[in-house]
Amino acid sequence: MKTSLDPTETAAVLKMTDGAKVPSTDGNNNDSISSTQWVVVKYAGKKSLSYFLGQVLEVADDGIKVTFVRCQPGIDSLYKFPEKEDIDVITHDDIVDTLKHQPVTNSREQFLVKYQKFTLR
Repeated sequence: MKTSLDPTETAAVLKMTDGAKVPSTDGNNNDSISSTQWVVVKYAGKKSLSYFLGQVLEVADDGIKVTFVRCQPGIDSLYKFPEKEDIDVITHDDIVDTLKHQPVTNSREQFLVKYQKFTLR
C-alpha cells in the first residue's frame, strides 16, 4: 500500500487515510475516514459512473463498511435508509467526497442533504 504522494499527484487536493488516497473536500490533509461519517461513493457502470450517499459503519484494514441511503421519490435532497439494508465494503479509492456536517433528520427518519458536486442516486 502506498504511503506517500508522488509530486505529479499534488495538483489534486488529496489526503492520506491509512496509506490510501482520499479526495479532501476542504484541503485539510489531516482528516480521516471514521465511523458514522457520511461519504459519497462512486460505482462504475458499463458507460458511466454513479454516485451514492452512505454512512460509514466500520473502518478496517480490508476496507470500509458503508450502509447506503436512497433518494426519496420526487425530492432530490431527501434520503432514507431502505427497509432492506444496502451495505457494501468499499476501498478508500471508491470514496470521492465526504460531507462536512451530519445530515439533518426529520420526524420520518429522512435525511436532508443538500449536495451539488455530483448527482447522487
